[in-house]
Amino acid sequence: MTAMIGNELTVAGKKFVLETYIGHGSFGDVYRAVHDPKKEYIAVKILPKDYDYDSHKALLNEISLAGKVSHPNVVAILASNLDHNHPLGIYLAMEYVSGGTLKQKLLDWKRNGDYLAISHAGRIMLDIAQGAKAINETLCHRDIKPDNILFDGYRYKIADFGISKVSQDATRDSTFKGVQHPRYMAPENWLGEQNTEKMDIYSVGLLFYEILTFKHPLETFVVNPNSHRDWETAHTARTARDIRELRAEIDSRWAQLLLKMTSRRPEARPTWDEIINIVDGTEVIRERSFKLDGLITAATISQNNMIDRQAKQAEEKRQNELKQVMIEDAIDHVATLLDEVIQGLSDALPEWQFRIEKGRHPQSIRQYYSKNLQPYVFNMFDTFFPRQLEPSQDFILAAGYIGPIPPRDTKMDQLITAFSANLILVERSIDDKIGEWRFAYWQGNSTVRNSMVGSKVFKICRGWSTPESLFPSPLELLNRQRLHQATVLTFRTDVQQAFSDLLEGAIGYADAFRS
Repeated sequence: MTAMIGNELTVAGKKFVLETYIGHGSFGDVYRAVHDPKKEYIAVKILPKDYDYDSHKALLNEISLAGKVSHPNVVAILASNLDHNHPLGIYLAMEYVSGGTLKQKLLDWKRNGDYLAISHAGRIMLDIAQGAKAINETLCHRDIKPDNILFDGYRYKIADFGISKVSQDATRDSTFKGVQHPRYMAPENWLGEQNTEKMDIYSVGLLFYEILTFKHPLETFVVNPNSHRDWETAHTARTARDIRELRAEIDSRWAQLLLKMTSRRPEARPTWDEIINIVDGTEVIRERSFKLDGLITAATISQNNMIDRQAKQAEEKRQNELKQVMIEDAIDHVATLLDEVIQGLSDALPEWQFRIEKGRHPQSIRQYYSKNLQPYVFNMFDTFFPRQLEPSQDFILAAGYIGPIPPRDTKMDQLITAFSANLILVERSIDDKIGEWRFAYWQGNSTVRNSMVGSKVFKICRGWSTPESLFPSPLELLNRQRLHQATVLTFRTDVQQAFSDLLEGAIGYADAFRS
């Protein structure tokens, strides 16, 4: 950093010398340079020497466009060099603003313990709004925050075009300086949507809250201030509170303005002209004999809540559709696994003449026939009814029954009870994209009134009216089935072997019954 000190550059025909390292800016190191005869100062931002210029030509275009922004509330770009072969590399020469940042001023004012006077806060807000409007006529700044608001002793100026982007362009991947500071990033920026001035309006709305209250309106929803995930959730799923809950004397027009500026729907946010008119107090309000402040605020909050609910419902619908596709794929997969067991038995014993068919009933996935075995069926009770499988954290997504088709000979009822089982699809975590199939088993010997249980297999769903009755809890299950002896519910994940063992027991029982 100090190695750059003493290097020269020419701006508007004047020779400047780098004399002081200031710090690290949005896209490189920042230096103060001096034109000695008049002690005239400028700020110089220099791109890192090892920057990958070829892959980010868009940034060079942004620098060129930023130089076209001229406004008293915007730090002026005096010159730029886009030739990386220059001794300094690519750099921006800007006006030097020595009065410090808004971030530092907010900290100092907060330590003093009193809010800014409304008139003082309004002047700052007006400076920022006018500067942002001027920038948005050419660029989306995309990183407006207290650090990038500088004070020159008379007015506040917006600086730092490090991740600015041409208005209406698609959001650039965060390959240059990273991403915007998460505290001020608009919801559509988190989602990678199109750049518009509405992104900057959202950021400025949050900044206005801080100027008036010294608090970020969403920080109460953030557990870890250093967590991007927490901030993303706050911006995309939470709504800023009415500022009058913290500062009652705020004018209702300002309060409603801030709610609109920080709306998660870009189209609901006001324009810069509307913002400037309200902040500046030039908006014409028709006199009324009644007050609408509370009604308008309540309606605005209600609208934001409705938007929240609609967004949440749309996301839930999308997730459910994806989950249903996953479940259907999983059912097809497990049916293929069961088919392989039957096919293996058929290959070993051709004389058994096994047939594999799609079930005739909509719930029936497979039916397996053989002249020497009671026909077996694999039916799905239902799909996608998330229910926690106690005491684990797993969730059941689908439940099925596999067992013999009821025979006409009622003396074979025990075959159905003893050699049928439930096959359930379990979601092991929120990130589980494929699920896991399990056979349900009871460990230990037990009896149920009016029903026989054997072979450590119990058809859990038999006779229950709804899929939601599946596994309400082990204790409730025991009570509901009136078991005489407590047992332990366990599962097998080796689906093919479990099915093979089930058939083995059924064949043995049928053979003993016939003899």
